[in-house]
Amino acid sequence: MREACGARHIGDTPYVDANLFYGQGGLILYTEWPVNRFAELRPGATTPALDNDLAALGLLDSPGGAAFVPPGFGGAGELRMVGWPSNGWYHVPYTVDATGLYRLSAATMTVTLPNGSGGFAYVPSGSPLFTRPSVVVAEWSNSVSAFEVDASGDPITSTRRPFLTNLSLAWGAYFEPVTGDYMFPTWGSNRLIIVQGFVAPPPPPG
Repeated sequence: MREACGARHIGDTPYVDANLFYGQGGLILYTEWPVNRFAELRPGATTPALDNDLAALGLLDSPGGAAFVPPGFGGAGELRMVGWPSNGWYHVPYTVDATGLYRLSAATMTVTLPNGSGGFAYVPSGSPLFTRPSVVVAEWSNSVSAFEVDASGDPITSTRRPFLTNLSLAWGAYFEPVTGDYMFPTWGSNRLIIVQGFVAPPPPPG
């Protein structure tokens, strides 16, 4: 992003896709589509310190979606990704090296999601109308759906229910860290849609 109306250029993120989020130490983490990679950008840097080749780790498709399982959920702290267009949901183990970078290991696919799944975000605990731990998933062909998650923080496909309908090409998924507003962009129309009423999520890793 270049400076305009107070905006400030932070870094170059070619191929950035459905999820961009923070890791420990202020690292900016993001998926890259269609090159099937996962980048790690240090605070103040303009190019990634590490760009992980996910194909070598067993991801069949580039992930749009990626996120850490938040505190209070089964599998808290673990990394999850979902590839497109095969919709495989993956566990991606990692360690953190002495320099603070995430070193990823071989991925395991545990679930296949429907409807062209892209960005996803875990619903902050205590949010109205969500009585069980859940995740919302942007679906390329069917807007946005919600799923309950199991003891590993993985979506239970039989619990899928519509969250927003008649809105094609939904792609990203974020809960704003101060207000809890759910935010997502749509592909092609370049719209940013905000849904209010959630509680604020827990802070990102320190």
